[in-house]
Order: sequence, then structure tokens, then C-alpha cells
Amino acid sequence: MAGKGRSVSKVFKRKFINAVREGNFEEFSSLCKENKNVLRSLVNGFPMWLFVLSKGSREMVRLTVKEILSEFSPFKFRGRWVEVVMAVKSKEALRVMCKEFGELLLKEREFFGRKSEKLINQILIELAKEGRREEVEILLKEFPGEINVNAQDEAGNTPLHYGAYKGDRKLVEALIKAGGRVDIPNSVGLTPEGILRFKEIEVGA
Repeated sequence: MAGKGRSVSKVFKRKFINAVREGNFEEFSSLCKENKNVLRSLVNGFPMWLFVLSKGSREMVRLTVKEILSEFSPFKFRGRWVEVVMAVKSKEALRVMCKEFGELLLKEREFFGRKSEKLINQILIELAKEGRREEVEILLKEFPGEINVNAQDEAGNTPLHYGAYKGDRKLVEALIKAGGRVDIPNSVGLTPEGILRFKEIEVGA
């Protein structure tokens, strides 16, 4: 039976994938309960949980996020929030994480073995590094008083450094509006202001 073993049959996977594609949440929820390993299974080498977060409905995304990040989840992601967020391309999944797990996101954890830093700040840096402006704006909106827009990574770079490196004017302006400083030097003395000047990018005050 599907629910008793750790393996997930091809037929079961196909039913599950069809439920996601068709937006059938009732079937999706039922299949998740029938075999709790389905979200941990692979489809063409692609994690099923990531497929759901990328293609599923809002209800499916919410259920999946809770499953993979909850305290009692069989998944091993609780200490790897940054990796999970960076893997997920769905903005809805990020919103769910912020709403459902805000308290945990504000806890401090080791950052690149160098210092403790709030998870939310670590995630902000990584999103800015990839130039994911819309996701950055979600974090700034969800945690306006708690997020440190000037947090630095192991190279001394702030989110604003990475926005400047990317040459993304809108991302830079969003970070500055949230309190990002252009005069903070990184480990080699570069400031966001210097990078913007080098790239000949002008931003609004």
C-alpha cells in the first residue's frame, strides 16, 4: 500500500503531479496524507516539494511549506531556511514562510561560521545577491521593524552592495528607501556608493 512504505510508486507520483497541475487541493491533500513520503520523492531528479512550491496553488504551497519547515517535519530543512528560500521561485511560498514562521525567521543563527545573524537578514542578503527584487520587497514589507537592511555577510557586503553589483536601480532604490546606507565599506573597502558611481547608475534620494 502507498501509505505503508517509504517508496512512492510511479503511478502514485503521476496522480499527485496531476492533482498539482489541475489545482485539485482536495486530491492533493488526500494523497499527502496517504503517503507522507510523496513530498520527499523525486520526479525526473527534481524534488517533489519544490515542484509543488513552484507550480501548486496557494493552498498547496501553504500546506507544503508547513510540512517541510514545521518542528515535527521528517524533512531536514529546519536549520537550512536560506537554502529553502533560495531554491523556491514562488513568491507565494515566501509570503507563507513570512506569515507562518515569522517568529523563527527572527531568531539568530550562525552565519557563514563568522557570527550570529537573524535568519531574515541572511535571507535578505542572499535574495539581493541574486537580484530577486520582488522577494526583497516582500521581506521589507513583512518585517519593517525587525529586518536589518544593512546586515553584512562574510565579505562585508550588504544587500545594497549586491543590488549595486547587479546594476538593478529599482532594487537599490527599494533598499535605500528601507534605510540602506550607501557609505558602508565591505572587506576590501568598496561602498555601494562607489559601485554605483563606477557603473554610472543614478538613484533617487
